[in-house]
Amino acid sequence: MKGTGDWVNSTRPGQTYKTFLAHPAYEFKEETMEKKAYYARPINIDNTPQAERDIALICELGFMPYPVADDKKVALDAYKVSGMVAFRPYVQRCAALFFRAFPDGSIGAGVAKEIAWAEEMNIPVVEIPRQIARRTLSVDDTKAMLAELGQR
Repeated sequence: MKGTGDWVNSTRPGQTYKTFLAHPAYEFKEETMEKKAYYARPINIDNTPQAERDIALICELGFMPYPVADDKKVALDAYKVSGMVAFRPYVQRCAALFFRAFPDGSIGAGVAKEIAWAEEMNIPVVEIPRQIARRTLSVDDTKAMLAELGQR
């Protein structure tokens, strides 16, 4: 059942309760709520270990990356005909958008457009962290940074 913005009766063994189907991204399948998340990224990381790690993180956070393989082919074929607008319906069906920027922190035009759509639709946008090991400070460097910022 897809989100409709309506209250419905939901049942589980021994209980009946009201559930609000607020967003089309929430699908109820056999008593579980499946949250879809759009994964926006530079196309150069498709089919790489980085993409696999990102997808694993999205799943660990309780989301199903969307679109799935069959839908991706359809979306890519539509992209060849109509450009980025082909991805908008996929963003619209999601409960969240996760994105990865380029290594220098810049965001490509396509990913930026997908982020803008999500924001227009009041869909939460989450940046997947990058280069954490390179940015991690030692204890002494952390204290120095805090002192510089006037915190200690």
